[in-house]
Amino acid sequence: MMISSPQIDVWPQGKPSQVDDLLSDGQFGYLNEQVLWIRHKAMEDSRSALRVPEFVRWAGKKGADPGKHYQAYQVGQSWQSSNNRLLFEKCPISYSHGESPGKLAATVEFIEDDILQVELEIENLSRNRIEEALCHFCLNHRRAPLLGRNQFAHCDDGWMDFAKYEDDESKGWRQYYFDRSKNYKELPDIAEPLLFSETVSENGLFTSVIGSPQAEYICSKTSWPCTDICIDFGDIDSDQTCARRIFISFGYQTKDHFLEKMAPLVSS
Repeated sequence: MMISSPQIDVWPQGKPSQVDDLLSDGQFGYLNEQVLWIRHKAMEDSRSALRVPEFVRWAGKKGADPGKHYQAYQVGQSWQSSNNRLLFEKCPISYSHGESPGKLAATVEFIEDDILQVELEIENLSRNRIEEALCHFCLNHRRAPLLGRNQFAHCDDGWMDFAKYEDDESKGWRQYYFDRSKNYKELPDIAEPLLFSETVSENGLFTSVIGSPQAEYICSKTSWPCTDICIDFGDIDSDQTCARRIFISFGYQTKDHFLEKMAPLVSS
């Protein structure tokens, strides 16, 4: 099961309910049902793993404590292919307390030969509003040894090394909220909700990028070669559905090339 463009192949991991063999600690959340592999055809020895989504988070109560948030690593995705699209439908939102509040659906397709679009829907099937809903997508480059190590964001004054967004107390965690009041300290403003990785390979400069017009934050970690994004779904009323999109691209081009292509897609 695979979708392809002239430049990129994408396919699901295809081993439901088995822990990803990249991890030795058996974390229940990192299940292969989440994973789509993305490989640029010019880098046959490399592939990146996109978790669709890695987790869902929303506001609520746990026990008698108001103000807590639920967060659950998502499982149960049953991928299908149709007309060069990958999709899953009506996947219950994973939930560690009580009942699932709704279902997820996703569609993955190429909108250009080098741009992948992922549309995710949250359907609220509960009697209550789902408040402050977020979905986190992890684009992990651990099996693409050249990618994900050098990361950049674009600011009004030009390119900024994303290492400058490291939390001094988090042991390598880098994060930027687009609602700047949520950042742990004053940080250089990022102009577009895009996170880039750029590297020099034997065949030239290679760049990857992920972004969304509804990005809550972008993040990465020095010890884990990811370029991640979290999407804000806002409040979803009972019996309502909300959809959001992320965009991903790879190729032998510069950051500036991909900024020009991707910025219109993620502008609000």
